[in-house]
Amino acid sequence: MPEDSYQNQLMVVEPHGIEHIDSEGRHGKPSRLFNVWFASQMHLTPLVLGGLAITFGLNLWGAIVSIVVANVLGSLGTAAAVAMGPRLGMPQMPMSRSSFGYHGNYLVAVLAWLGYIGWFSVENILGAQTITQLSHLPYVLAALLLAVITIVIAVYGYNLVHGFERVMTYVSIVVFLILTVIALSRGVNWVLPAKAAGAAYWKAFFLEFTIIFSFTVTWAPYGADYSRYLPAGRSETESFWYSFFGLFLGTSWTMVLGAVLATFVAKATIISIIGKISGGFAVVAFLVIIIGAMTANVLNIYSGALSALTFDLPLKRWGSALIIGGISIVMSVFFGGPAFVAFLKNFLFTIVYWCTPWLGIQLVDYFLVNRSGTAYRDVLDFYRPHGPFGGVNWKGLLAFLTGLAVSVPFMASPWYTGPLAKAWGGSDFSYFVSFLVAAAVYAATAYPGSKTSNAGIHLST
Repeated sequence: MPEDSYQNQLMVVEPHGIEHIDSEGRHGKPSRLFNVWFASQMHLTPLVLGGLAITFGLNLWGAIVSIVVANVLGSLGTAAAVAMGPRLGMPQMPMSRSSFGYHGNYLVAVLAWLGYIGWFSVENILGAQTITQLSHLPYVLAALLLAVITIVIAVYGYNLVHGFERVMTYVSIVVFLILTVIALSRGVNWVLPAKAAGAAYWKAFFLEFTIIFSFTVTWAPYGADYSRYLPAGRSETESFWYSFFGLFLGTSWTMVLGAVLATFVAKATIISIIGKISGGFAVVAFLVIIIGAMTANVLNIYSGALSALTFDLPLKRWGSALIIGGISIVMSVFFGGPAFVAFLKNFLFTIVYWCTPWLGIQLVDYFLVNRSGTAYRDVLDFYRPHGPFGGVNWKGLLAFLTGLAVSVPFMASPWYTGPLAKAWGGSDFSYFVSFLVAAAVYAATAYPGSKTSNAGIHLST
């Protein structure tokens, strides 16, 4: 298929996998990235995460501060990853072949792939359960319906993903604005006293903070997947800011609304609270929230397919997407009970520990060692198993493992809580520790003795 035949064609299957997109294939505007990162946050999971702040014992203002600050930091990390896409013209996970080596990068690509499958399954299960609660549709049929529609969008690829997120941005803004007005009109108790006090209050504050930060920053491995077709040049800066504000506003709006809703009825679910306060509008709100889960799941399937190609799964991109979708459908249909969802969430919150040390290394390699991507010798080096990035880059792997090891005492996973995390009431600061340590170790070992030349990037075709 000619490069220019895919530009702006929604209903044409994307012809590319993880290969470099040359200048003739570039298209789109950075402003569309706002839609990708905004729409994918307008669903049940962020609402529930925001409501946790009240459950932990915070007052409403403490919840808002915790949510907003965590989302600022998390959105900065993800937006920095998105900004790498236009210059290199490739998805996110293949980029870290520079710091981990072509084959060493299999480790993080597999971890990312497992996470994409898991999160797709969780969101699909929750969406199907919500449909079942609100209608007489059988759970299995609801799970299959949601999954198939999501998979079809992901199979068509980049352009249709952007188009779907754009439409859902407009829909979500209208519906969530109405839902917000309804919530505010019910008389929010802005001075509701906190259930926690003293040291317990600050432990609750930091617990909410770390949960929100870990949710927002772990979008970073998806980042450049949705910006790699953009023309190089000023798109890097614009990609950063459109992505930052899209992700920050989307997460902050839904999470703060979740905290507000949680103040209305003690020990009630977000869904039941929305139903209680919204009257006839609740049906519309529920429908958009359910479809909103698909906006996140489209990204899980699409990025998951690219991640699988990064560890050399011998399939086309669309075939890889179908494999992930098939696995997720099986998990959704046959293991959709509450016990399985709890287990899967615990597993996912554990494996995301890889994300922040990987991100620290990736940022150092791209922005510092290779001067915002201009010092990579040849973009095709990323695709040569026996080229300059071939094998295993032990500098990157050492930094990654060191960051993880040092952060263990700060971890608070469902299956293990380190001594320092216990001292802070279960607050998990390991993400920050592993990020800083991995970035520092990699900077010390890879800079200034980088194996890349100073010739500047050569966009081979």
